Amino acid sequence: MPVFHTKTIESILDPVAQQVSQLVIFHEEGEDGRAMPDLSAPIKAVGAAVANLVKVGQQTAANSKDKILRQEMPLAFTRVEESSTFLVEAAKILKNDPYSSVARKKLIDGARGILSGTSALLLTLDEAEVRRILHVCKSLLEYFPVAEMVEEMTDLVTFVTNLTPGTTSLAKQVEERAEELTHHEHRDILKSCIGKIKHLVPLLISAMKAFVKTPLGAGRAEAQENRNFIITKICAEITEIMRVLQLTSTEENKGDDPLYDMKKAVSVFDSKFDKAREWIGEPTCDAGGLGDQAVRECIQQGRLMGSVCQDPQKNKIQRCCDDLDRLMSELETLRSQGKGTTPRGLELSREVDKQLGVLRNLMDEAIHHQGISGIKKPANTFVGKMEQAQQWLANPSGDHTGLGEKAIRECINDARKIADKSSGPERMELLKLCNEVERLTDELADLKRRGLGNSPQAYALANKLSNKLDELHRQTQRAIANQVAQNFVDPTGQIKQLERAAKAPRGTPNREADFETKAGNFEHQANEMADTAFRFANNSSTTRKKSLEDIRKTAQYMKELTPQVSHAAKVLLDNPDEPAAGEHFEKLKDEWVQETTKLANSIDSTADTLQLIEACEEAINRDVLACDNALSQENPQLVVAKTSNIARMAQRIAKLVNAEAENTEDPEFRAKLEQMSRNIQDVIAPLAIEAKSVVSNIKDKQGHERLRAAMRRVQRNVGEVRKVFIDRATQSDDEDFPPPPPPPPPEMEDLSLHERERAPPRPPLPREMTTSAPPRPPPPAMEPKIDMNLQSMLESPPEDNRMAMAASNLHKEILKWEEQGNDMIQAAKRMAVLFAKMSKFMRDEEEGEPHSKKELIQLAKEIATASKEIVKFGNRACQKCSDKRLKASMQQTIDRIPTISTQLKIVSTVKATMIGSQELEEDREATETLVGCAENLMSAVRQTVRETEAASVKMRTDAGLVMHWKKKQY
Repeated sequence: MPVFHTKTIESILDPVAQQVSQLVIFHEEGEDGRAMPDLSAPIKAVGAAVANLVKVGQQTAANSKDKILRQEMPLAFTRVEESSTFLVEAAKILKNDPYSSVARKKLIDGARGILSGTSALLLTLDEAEVRRILHVCKSLLEYFPVAEMVEEMTDLVTFVTNLTPGTTSLAKQVEERAEELTHHEHRDILKSCIGKIKHLVPLLISAMKAFVKTPLGAGRAEAQENRNFIITKICAEITEIMRVLQLTSTEENKGDDPLYDMKKAVSVFDSKFDKAREWIGEPTCDAGGLGDQAVRECIQQGRLMGSVCQDPQKNKIQRCCDDLDRLMSELETLRSQGKGTTPRGLELSREVDKQLGVLRNLMDEAIHHQGISGIKKPANTFVGKMEQAQQWLANPSGDHTGLGEKAIRECINDARKIADKSSGPERMELLKLCNEVERLTDELADLKRRGLGNSPQAYALANKLSNKLDELHRQTQRAIANQVAQNFVDPTGQIKQLERAAKAPRGTPNREADFETKAGNFEHQANEMADTAFRFANNSSTTRKKSLEDIRKTAQYMKELTPQVSHAAKVLLDNPDEPAAGEHFEKLKDEWVQETTKLANSIDSTADTLQLIEACEEAINRDVLACDNALSQENPQLVVAKTSNIARMAQRIAKLVNAEAENTEDPEFRAKLEQMSRNIQDVIAPLAIEAKSVVSNIKDKQGHERLRAAMRRVQRNVGEVRKVFIDRATQSDDEDFPPPPPPPPPEMEDLSLHERERAPPRPPLPREMTTSAPPRPPPPAMEPKIDMNLQSMLESPPEDNRMAMAASNLHKEILKWEEQGNDMIQAAKRMAVLFAKMSKFMRDEEEGEPHSKKELIQLAKEIATASKEIVKFGNRACQKCSDKRLKASMQQTIDRIPTISTQLKIVSTVKATMIGSQELEEDREATETLVGCAENLMSAVRQTVRETEAASVKMRTDAGLVMHWKKKQY
């Protein structure tokens, strides 16, 4: 089956596929009784291209040290050369007998073989290139555990000297490979992983230096933990590189497919398994080392597997992981006491080894069952969950997988987590709404289970539940905005306190106790921010999945890094005179601050800016009221606390405004935002001055009034910012663009009959006319009607027809908007209809009613044409968009469409060659790949439609005419 995950493979396969598609059409016309044309010229061109490819492959294999390549290449050559021979023989026979059935068979067999054989040859060469990079990865994975044996600075120098060439070579090869890939997800992952490795290697060297310089008992365990943590992170990045390098296909909706997560968990498990068993098998190995961590990582991957699979495998895996945790806790205790070789220690080691094997088998079993069931999981974005929920609400019988109902229940659980972190009336309202949504869901699910999904009661419940879900979304959005505003107001405040505590001179009173308090506060704040980020990502209304994935990934890394910062601070506390300890703490602290800043910026750029500003303003208003009461009570401590909060919140709003100013390309809006930011900055310093003045003399009533006036100025300037964003949002929500005003009526003097010299000339009589009348304007273009079968497929697609489901989802997105005056919607609608036709084509073939090969090839070409139109209209909107973030996201989405469209054409040709053949396995693979390409393309188009609509309300002031986006009125 052709693969096209690299630009080289795609560039070679595309022209071959075009030639083969012509040969397939000629073959089909010959079967209809037409005389076959002379095919000598096109077959000669194909033969020359194939001969050149074979020559290059032979030279590569001859010069390669890769035994697998040298073994596999002759097989690939044979198939391609045999297929080329078939084509040449067919051309010779057809030249003499244009109706020859033997020639037609040779032609289709040769065409089929050329395409699949060329793909196999290219894949063989590509796999050799991947193996070369994998060899470097494996060498590094084998070398990193040597770090555990480094005890002296000379050993460290040797370690770094040996490590550097490998990491440099890996970086170069992975970066080159990333540029060659066509799948943007894989390319981004590789770039991210190698960038992280480059960043972590200096941290590892710093951690190893701190470990070597730390004496036993004075923070040595914490220094070891730092070192092992960084090694584990680097090895995890290398393992991910190895996994992605071996992928040849991608799924746009991988976040909704448990199989993707399950296979990834198995990949990580396998990468740790050997190291884990090595530690288990050596009873003298201490607890806390890399081997111990490898066992723990295997258990963690098992838990990840259990979280996404179905019962009964879910319960079995969770029980096995619980047993392993219990066994490992006891084994680690014994080994830390030097009792790993005791009978009990040896017994525990054998039992852990056995249970790890059981866990691995259970993971395989879960993957097997998932592959059979094909059950999806609720989407990892709120928008995705809402779409799944709406499908369930609209389906009277529900669905056998219960996916939509599960999605609603996940939304309820996420909302309750947000409510748990809220307070006061907001918390009570949110919990009440959650209970209402849960009650309605239970009632509707019960009706559907009893076969009453079509009853008036069920329709009324579905409509009410849909409205309540929208209300729940709005409430959670407000609540999470408040939590983001509060928890990220001063993200680096606690780490600064930790730093001061760690650097306190020896002899400082309560030095140790103060450090423990500061470390606890730091870890609490960091975990609160990370958890807030997870809640935000799970409930965000954005459709940009990558942005949400980046937020989750950054939050997880920050959460893992937090205790390591505390460890480094403890090493510094115990070794204040050791420069290596201070340097390492500074590096880890800077790493944490960088990740936290990245997380905060990612959330701010993804969130609704107006909601964040309103949340900050509400917090300011509450603190102003509290400060006013503190002034009345003459409480200086509370005055300091509340004015500090006000200043920080105002500073946060200024930061948000600055970020929006940098993000916009609209000069007028940017100038307005920059002025607003300056206005806020100008009132923060006077607020601090007045607060200090009041605190120094709390009885000064005039000082109280000056402070109150300073707070009012902050409130006024913040309110002005909010109004600017409200005005902007109001303009964005105005979907009905008014028509241009009519021309003004003529002035009265222009109608005067007295000024004869200005009277128009007499019109000529009919016989005097020398020119013909203007042609009648054409009637309004009528939208071609969609075939009833296709219409039915788009409205109610069969659940087991993935291509029809994807076409239906695209069609539903299109139905939200009026077609008139909107080229994007018209082009996307054509594509949805074309894919519905292709879906019907595939279903008819499965049911024994095959269509012509030419029809499939032609459908793919028409889809490619529609893709070009969507790219053109999308690029046009993208160029005029004033929002830089949206513009970048749009461009990335649009850039995917041509690649997937080309792949669809190639696979359609492959599928066409398989129609009527006896190669059932290859035909099944071709069908599966074609369906996957169709899903990916429609997903990209759907996202492009959404982002183009979003861009239409963020156009530059000089954009001129833009597409008309008007919601349909039902």
